[in-house]
Amino acid sequence: VMPESFSKWGEEDKVLDPQKLWKRYDKNVSGGPVWDKDEWEVNYIGHPYFGAAYYTHAMNKNYTRLESLTYSFMMSACLYEYGLEAFFEDPSIQDIFVTPLGGALFGEAFILMKDGIKSNGDKVLGSKILGSVCMFMLDPISTTLEPINRFNEKYSKLRMESRYYSRSTVTSESISSPGTIYDHRIGVEISIYTHAFSR
Repeated sequence: VMPESFSKWGEEDKVLDPQKLWKRYDKNVSGGPVWDKDEWEVNYIGHPYFGAAYYTHAMNKNYTRLESLTYSFMMSACLYEYGLEAFFEDPSIQDIFVTPLGGALFGEAFILMKDGIKSNGDKVLGSKILGSVCMFMLDPISTTLEPINRFNEKYSKLRMESRYYSRSTVTSESISSPGTIYDHRIGVEISIYTHAFSR
């Protein structure tokens, strides 16, 4: 919906015909990441801001800084650059790296600012409304999901979560090297689930 001067997407790029979408996705992904021509404020302010949103969300889930950086990288690279955006444009070299790395820097600053607001009674300049707006701007994902999850737990028993995972499968059946890790996976999981309950 943004103007072409911002998105760099022409009318042909916005066509949502399924066959054209998949052909365009294949072409964009097989072309590999490219150095994009977006405005500097998009690449070096906008993308790190969204990287910070992923980073602070992961930190709120008690992940380490390295795990939060990995989560931010996976969300940026898999969900957007090689996910949604690849239907419309080539994956961007800058976005793959600038989003998580800049996001970690922005995120650390945002966490300090959030702690300052909390220690001030959730107020900014004496206003709780301004405090809530700032908390949303500093951590949009967690701030959005928390009330949704509170409502769902109370009324529908549904819950939404996103998490970074690292999973290893170990076997002791290998004759040559028992107990060897033979399968290691990392990824991002976004899930909606319900609690089982009985009357």
